Amino acid sequence: MGNDWITRYPDLGSILEDLLKDVASSDGRQFQALTRRSFDLDRMKFMERGVVCGLSRSFPGLPGKVIYSDMTGLKKYLWLSQVSLVGLLLVCLLLMPSVLTSSGGASDFGDHANTLVPYILSFTLCMGFLLMGAARQIEADQGLRPRAGLLIVLCAFELLVLLSTFVRHINRTYSEIHDFLGVAMYVYEYAVSIWLVVRHGNFKTIPFLLVESIGSSIGLLSLLNAVHFLFIGQAVGAIGFGLLLVTIYPEVAERDHLPTRANTDHNLDQGGRQE
Repeated sequence: MGNDWITRYPDLGSILEDLLKDVASSDGRQFQALTRRSFDLDRMKFMERGVVCGLSRSFPGLPGKVIYSDMTGLKKYLWLSQVSLVGLLLVCLLLMPSVLTSSGGASDFGDHANTLVPYILSFTLCMGFLLMGAARQIEADQGLRPRAGLLIVLCAFELLVLLSTFVRHINRTYSEIHDFLGVAMYVYEYAVSIWLVVRHGNFKTIPFLLVESIGSSIGLLSLLNAVHFLFIGQAVGAIGFGLLLVTIYPEVAERDHLPTRANTDHNLDQGGRQE
């Protein structure tokens, strides 16, 4: 791999270069203390550059192990998933505007030849990008598996909703199964949204949750036949959830991935003793 990592991350390279220079004039204890201070002072700088520091890779001349894990791709995949979903459903709406006042909602797009392809693509691309985002987290840190699992479960719901679209007209039972899966998916999304807002701790994101709540309420009233704006409710709810997902989820994942000072010190001490 050579010095590619220094070229890619000049800040990290300059810090390590300074540390290596101090090795020649410092004993082991002074060097480890300097290493700890470097991690403490520059941790947020790495985060701002899309670099999340961990402790699992060796560099020559350094006690312990240090890695960088690029998490910037996570946000990109989340954006692509939501743009694909909303954008292609918007294409379906332009091709079949009558869905705005129907009781079938977005599922009606699966019943017509002119909207069938963009309807299938909207879910398929969304699921694909969500799975890429989940894989990126697991690749960066095995400890993020539970976070990645949130996206995987969401993909499972979307797949079931998509597949049940095409059998719901067989009989009433299949139709009710499809409706149940749709409701279950939105309940899951709403639960994830509340968890994200609480976990993130920045309540400036509550307006996104309110948008999702309004959409979910319209959708529920439509299922109860109180109103007939199911697609509008679905669209508004999806936009609110999507905004929460792309703005909060990456920050929560990065925060959970960032090593604490205690773990950093412990691993550096262990690495120094092994050397």
